[in-house]
Amino acid sequence: MTLFIDETEKDEYFIVAGLLVYSDPDVELAYKKFKNSIKGLRISQKAKSRMYVEFKSTVLDRSYQKVKIKLLENISAIDAEIVYSVYKKKNIKLYQSQKESIYITLISNIMNSLQDSTHVVFDRFGIPAFEERIKNLKIIYKNVDTISEADSQVVHGLQLADNICSTIRLHITKKDQYGFFKIIESKTREV
Repeated sequence: MTLFIDETEKDEYFIVAGLLVYSDPDVELAYKKFKNSIKGLRISQKAKSRMYVEFKSTVLDRSYQKVKIKLLENISAIDAEIVYSVYKKKNIKLYQSQKESIYITLISNIMNSLQDSTHVVFDRFGIPAFEERIKNLKIIYKNVDTISEADSQVVHGLQLADNICSTIRLHITKKDQYGFFKIIESKTREV
C-alpha cells in the first residue's frame, strides 16, 4: 500500500490528509482518467499551461471548480481510503517549529491507524532536518515500510492528496459551497 500525504494550514486549522491506495497504478489510472475527463471543458490555453504543470488546490478551488469536481470523482472511483487528522489552532500565527511539531503529531496519528504494510510519500518541504524527522518515524510504526519525500509536480498521488486536503479544510470550515466533500465523504475517515 502507498499513502500519499499532504498538509494545509489556514484559518484556524492545521490538517494533514492522506490518500491510501492499494497500488500505485490505481493512482496513475485515476490521474489519467481525470485528465481525459477534462479535455472537453472550456479552459484557455494560458490557464491550461499553468494548471497542467500541477493541479494545485489553490487554483482549482478558486477558479476551476468543475475541474476539481472531476478530480475528486476520479479519486472516489478508485479502491482507496482517505485518512486525515486535524489540529485546531489556538493562535492564528504559528512559528515554523510549532508547525513542524503539529505536522509530526498529525502524520503520526495517521500512520498509527495503518493496518497493512505501507510506503508513505510526503510532499517535500525543502527543510532537510525536518524531512529527516519525518522519515525517522518509520522506526516507531511497524506497518510503515518506508517514508520518503517527493516533488508534487512529479508524483501525481501528491497532487490528489493536496486537493483532498483543501476539500477537507473547506468542509471543516463550512466553506464547501460546491459540495466537494460529498464526493469523497464515503471514503474518508478522521483519526
